[in-house]
Parts: sequence; structure tokens; C-alpha cells
Amino acid sequence: MIRKTLSASLFALALMPAVAAAQSAEDFYKSKRLTLIVGYAPGGGYDTYARMAAPHFARNLAGNPTIIVQNMPGADSLTALNHLSNRASRDGSMIATFSRTLAISPLLGQLSKDKAQYDPQKLYWIGSFNNEVSVIAVWAASGVKSVDDLKSREVLVGATGLTSSNAVYPYVANNVIGTKFKVITGYPGTSHMTLAMERGEIHGNGGWSLSSIFAQHPAWLKEKKLNILMQLSTSKHPSLPDVPLILDFAKNQTERKALELVFAPLALGRPLAAPPGIPADRGAALRAAFDATVKDKAFLAAAEKAKLDITPIGGPDIQQLIANMYSATPEVVELAKKVVQRGATSVGKAVIPYEKVTAKISKVENGGRVIRFTADGKKAKASVSGSGTKVTVNGQKAKRSAITPGMTCTVDYQGSGSTARGIDCK
Repeated sequence: MIRKTLSASLFALALMPAVAAAQSAEDFYKSKRLTLIVGYAPGGGYDTYARMAAPHFARNLAGNPTIIVQNMPGADSLTALNHLSNRASRDGSMIATFSRTLAISPLLGQLSKDKAQYDPQKLYWIGSFNNEVSVIAVWAASGVKSVDDLKSREVLVGATGLTSSNAVYPYVANNVIGTKFKVITGYPGTSHMTLAMERGEIHGNGGWSLSSIFAQHPAWLKEKKLNILMQLSTSKHPSLPDVPLILDFAKNQTERKALELVFAPLALGRPLAAPPGIPADRGAALRAAFDATVKDKAFLAAAEKAKLDITPIGGPDIQQLIANMYSATPEVVELAKKVVQRGATSVGKAVIPYEKVTAKISKVENGGRVIRFTADGKKAKASVSGSGTKVTVNGQKAKRSAITPGMTCTVDYQGSGSTARGIDCK
């Protein structure tokens, strides 16, 4: 009896790989939800693209699964990419969008091996929604109007972290051109930086995606509240023919090639990637869904309405671009490493004010670790720390799991995407 039972069990185990292999990508996605991780807080450019594209991507993906968009801010999206590369399931059920500059950070020595727990060449690249151009833009009221002004006075620019593009690009400008940027780090996302700029805490953003400005602040351009002073890319955007390109300031051909390497990741725009080693058919299904989405009339109409730039690049082309970057000559790589260093650039830490908002909780995620609500007419969310957030319900101290949808809560936090220091619910 024991031998027969054991034989039957072994036979069943032997069949399992065959059964798994027989499951098509369509069958897999019919039974699985797809999680799209965004490496930034809600409200920024990456989040805007992800949330706008998610339902169309789901419709074009074999099996038509539900897509859950999950924000995972931290270390300028490095937290999300490290999670994708090391802890996310490799079955095709999780993908992510993260800073395009992380594709080249390991090559340029901007991240140590213990921090960069990923290999850009091994990620399964799905595609990118646009070929991006970043700009140096400042609040017009600051009085900064030209590159000469950037070289003659200290200009404060916001950044999410010391290795984020909105920190590194000012380093490059300081090193190559002689500008006097001071980088203020610690903002959770672009939306927090724009508020700081309006409050006069900083002058501008030294690595602002032009597509984000077009989508989120077109009135600022029309009303001339923003001064766009320089383009940070390998080529000019057609709408800004008179704004100088940083490559034009290169002193020689080697320096120009080094700058081209530094700004090459901008072609990745708003990338989507899956973990290394996902099943080939599911990877192909994800790429096919991306290719179909960026041609989808409903998606394109939604993107046009939202004023989002759609100039896509496919997964295989990104894979080739990554390979080209990592095959640059040692001379060019070494110079590129030098120009992206912080060097003498001054750095400060953002002081983000706390604010209290009272709103009805619309959704609670992950056992109370994240709450969602609408504040001042805008959708927002806050993280709830088990040890760092004081939670009270009806005047009594409570665990975060006690927060439920429908409760009216006063949230004491630093804006959407931040961790609340206090939540008082009724």
C-alpha cells in the first residue's frame, strides 16, 4: 500500500512540470492578476503614464487580466527595481516602471553593488511609452532667465535622491558648463517638488521630463510661469528649437560622446520591465500587449486628452540600446563617470511640512499598510507604519488593521505617498 501511494505521488509530481508547461500565456493571465509597480509616489509622470495605460494594457494582454497599479516609492525608484529583480515572482504576474537612469547607473558607478541589486542587461524589457527629453526649468518668479544666470548665481533644484536624474543632471551641468546648482534632496516625487517651487522653497527642477510638464502644467507654459533653460537629451525636442541642448556645450568629441552616454537612457522614457527569467511565452505576450496598446485608438485618444507624449520604443529595441550602452569604449565610460559625480555640487535636505487632511477612506490595502482617500478633490494615499504611525479609532489607540473603508479619518502626513505620523478615525 505504501509503495503504491508513493508511486502515485511520484507520478503526480512528474506530471506537474508538464502541466505547468502546457498552460498557455492566455490561460495564465486569465487566472492571474497582473501587478504593475510604480517606483514613485502618486501624481508624478511615471504614475500618470502607468495608471492611464493600465486598463488598455490589460485589454490587449492575452487572457485580459485585472491590472493592479501599486506605488512603491523609495530611493528614486531603486526600491521598486530591486524588489522586481529579487523578490517579485518570476512567473510573469509582476512588472514595473522605474527611473530610466537606473539602466545606466551601475555602468557609471553611481550605485554600489550592494545597492544596485539588479542587472539592466538581464531584465526583460517590455517597452517604453515615449522617447523622453528632460529639461532644466525654473519658476519664472525666481528671476532666473538664461544659462548665464545659472552660471552667475546659486539655483536651488529639487530631487528625489542623490542618484536621481533630477540630482545627477545638475551635477553634469555644474561639471561641464560651470553652473551653480544646489540640489535639495528628499522629495517623494515630482508633485512634491512643484509644490515646493510654488512656495518658493526651491527655484526649479534640473531634470524635469518635458512630457510631464506638457501633461500636468500646460497652463504654466502658456502663462509663462516657467522658464525652460536647457534641454537634457541626445537631440532637441521639435517644440523647443531655440532652447539650447547640453551636448552643444561639449568641449570636444570625447566629451560629447560621454554626454551622449549619460543621456542615452532618456530614450527609455517611461519603461516597463519584468524580472529576469520569466517564461518566454509570457514575456512575448507582455511585449505583444505593449505593442498593441501603443497603437490602440482608445489608448491614443486617452493619451492625447491627457496631453501625454506617446513616442514608443519596443522591448527588443530597448534590449539592444542597453547592450550598446554597456559596450561603450573605456575612455568614454571613464569620462562619463566623472561628469555624473557630485563633485563640488552643494546638497541640502528638503524640509517637507506636515499637513492634516480629513477625508473618507475609500480603500485599505495590505492589512492597513496603505490607505487611499480623496483630499482637496485629488486622489491621495498614505503609508501606515506599524511602529511609526499613531493610529486612533473613536478616540482609542488601535492597530492599523482597524482602519476600514468608509471611515472618516484625519491624516497627518507630508502629502500623497508619504508615511503618516498620525491617523485619527471615526
